Amino acid sequence: SIREADLRLSNGIILAGPQRLEDAISIALGTEYKFLQIKGYEGWSLALRGGYLWSQQAYSDFSFHPRTPDANIHSLAGGIGFLCQQGGRFLGVVGCETSGHGGLQLRGIGLDLAYQSIFHETRTVAGNINPTLDGTYRSSMQIGTFTFRLLF
Repeated sequence: SIREADLRLSNGIILAGPQRLEDAISIALGTEYKFLQIKGYEGWSLALRGGYLWSQQAYSDFSFHPRTPDANIHSLAGGIGFLCQQGGRFLGVVGCETSGHGGLQLRGIGLDLAYQSIFHETRTVAGNINPTLDGTYRSSMQIGTFTFRLLF
C-alpha cells in the first residue's frame, strides 16, 4: 500500500503528502449483446452493453481529502455501439469499406455512446491529518462518452 506521496522540490523543500492508502477490492460484472444483422440496414451491426461495479474505498480517514472523493461506490453503466462494415453506408453517403492505397484499407466505421453513474456511499471522516476535513461526505458522478472509430 502507498504510505506517502511527498513532493521534493528542486530547492530542497519537501511538501509532505501522507496518504496511508489501504488495500481495496473491486468487483465488476458486464455484458454485451450483439445484433449482427439489422433488417433494412445492410452492413450494420448493433451492440448493447451494460455493467455494474462495486469498489471499496482506498483512502483512510487520516489522509482523506474531498478533492479525491473516496468512499465505497456502486456504479451502473450502459451503452450502445453501431458498426458499419462491408456493404453499409455511413450516414447514407460514405461507404464503410474501401480499397486503400499503401496498405491502408478502411474496414469499418463505428459509433459508441455510453453513460455511467457512480454513487458514493455516505462517508463520515474522523481523525484526519487536517481536522477541518472531518465530517460527512456525499457525492456522485455522472459520465457520458461518445466515440467515433475508424477500423483499418
